[in-house]
Amino acid sequence: MDIDSSRFMLIAALFSLGLYTGCGAPAKPAVADRQEPQYSESLADSVADAKRLNDEIRDAFAAGDLQAADGPVHEIGHLLASLSERVGQMSLSEADQQKVDFATNSLMDCFGALDERLHGGESKGKSYGNVAESIDTALSELIAIVNEGPQE
Repeated sequence: MDIDSSRFMLIAALFSLGLYTGCGAPAKPAVADRQEPQYSESLADSVADAKRLNDEIRDAFAAGDLQAADGPVHEIGHLLASLSERVGQMSLSEADQQKVDFATNSLMDCFGALDERLHGGESKGKSYGNVAESIDTALSELIAIVNEGPQE
């Protein structure tokens, strides 16, 4: 047997062994069993959660601890997305639905800019101070709608 035939037989044997044994167990996902958080159906509860998360984000930025802000920024993004999906199902007037949509979109823009800063560095996104007034205005609008009366 010449060298090429021996090499071919070795490659064929290894290939067959690979087919027989497979590649092993599939890799586990990077984050095992991660579930999307469940948010309250209540506008009042959602607004209270948004306010709490905003306070955590504001305080983390003020302390210069951007890593502490990262989790709450992502969580508020999920909360706002959930709120946007549910607003049409709430017992709100059309005008209040539009206000909630506008405030939610404004908050998404603001927290999206903060997320860019967290992951892109000083040259990306915005600091909390750059968006604080817009956040306060949007949250105040949502709080006013909650205080107007029942909306579930």
